[in-house]
Amino acid sequence: MKRFLTESGSIYEVDEENRRVRRLTGEHEPTPRQGPDGQWKDFLSYDDIHIGLMFVWEFDGPIAKTTVTSRVIGEEEV
Repeated sequence: MKRFLTESGSIYEVDEENRRVRRLTGEHEPTPRQGPDGQWKDFLSYDDIHIGLMFVWEFDGPIAKTTVTSRVIGEEEV
């Protein structure tokens, strides 16, 4: 499991093995797709895209439903 701190002050835990993520806390409200703080959410994939993390939640035909965080400024194994 990894923990990420983003530039906007959000802290995310990513369980890569079970492909799920939760935002622990943040200075702003979480995005509607992410759901409430502390709640695990399943994802299809994620990437560190150098501007933040991008989570792919699902595909609706050719459209991918995604969430992109602000830039990651810290990372640690937990």
